[in-house]
Amino acid sequence: MNKDLEHSFVTQLEQNQNIVHKICRLYTNDIDGHNDLFQEITIQLWRAYPKFRGDSKFSTWMYRVALNTAITLYRKNKRRVITQDFEGVSFKIKAQDYDDTTEQQLKLMYAAVKDLNDIDKALVFLYLENKNYKEISATLGISEVNARVKMEENQNLPKLSYDDIYRLLHKKSASIVKWLFIISILELIFWIVCGLLTPESNKELFHQMGLKKTITITYVFHYSIIGVFLVLFYLNHRNIKTTATIKTLMQNIIKTRKTVTNFVIYNLVSTALMLLYLNFYFYSNKEQLFDLLYKLDDSYQNLNLEGFTSIFFMTQFVVAILTLAVIGFLYRIIYGILLKRLKNNYKELEKIEF
Repeated sequence: MNKDLEHSFVTQLEQNQNIVHKICRLYTNDIDGHNDLFQEITIQLWRAYPKFRGDSKFSTWMYRVALNTAITLYRKNKRRVITQDFEGVSFKIKAQDYDDTTEQQLKLMYAAVKDLNDIDKALVFLYLENKNYKEISATLGISEVNARVKMEENQNLPKLSYDDIYRLLHKKSASIVKWLFIISILELIFWIVCGLLTPESNKELFHQMGLKKTITITYVFHYSIIGVFLVLFYLNHRNIKTTATIKTLMQNIIKTRKTVTNFVIYNLVSTALMLLYLNFYFYSNKEQLFDLLYKLDDSYQNLNLEGFTSIFFMTQFVVAILTLAVIGFLYRIIYGILLKRLKNNYKELEKIEF
């Protein structure tokens, strides 16, 4: 390709590169993906440029090539765009740093069309770029009627300002963290009630086995740790509720997710260690345990020590596994759902901030 053609292409690209940046922003979620897609679109534009005859504006032609490239790669469902090597591309484009901080309409669009399919994203994008239906149909390769029908189907997109979107995500995040705090309090109350409803025979057994003091100390330590987590949950909620900037809100969301994760891990690990300790203690004192249960429960009177040991500790093992499984499952359902919603809010904020 001659130098004149190369110079013409570079000039046109430099003048219209914001079109490519906007399309990259629409179809990627991070700066690396943005840059990779920009590179791939540039290569495809350069390859197709010799066939551009000027029958339409360069910008119109650029929209078509760039969107087709983005849609093709988007459909591959890859996190990162795999760019092609193209020997012979030696020109240098003066990259213009893309700053859309004043383009509130685009910020609205990125939040509003995130769940649309690849074609509808392009359709809404072109519509918000003030393209008429004839230009949209030519760019996307669909009829004007089809373009009009599809656009009418998407007329229910939320008409929110940038500040409205932020306030909505802020409110949703604060609500989620509030529920995390409430659920943790309810969980604490539940376990306290369970402790109070422990049968007197079990309390007497622990007393006779010499475990009363150990269990009391363990409960005090455990509930002290839970109290610390409750304070952290409250502080997380207060911090998110009073957050004034996107960046700070994102940081507080990360902090909250870490607090919840540590809370869940602590409860599972502490429960496992407590069950392990009790069963090890019972096994080490199985003769004393057998004598006590023999007197308290008639069902043990037909067993000898060896039979008692096998049945009792196999039962304890199964109960321990089931207990941990049920607690883990409930945590995954209750806290997992809330954390997933919080993560989704973080991603939306990331798109606005990016």
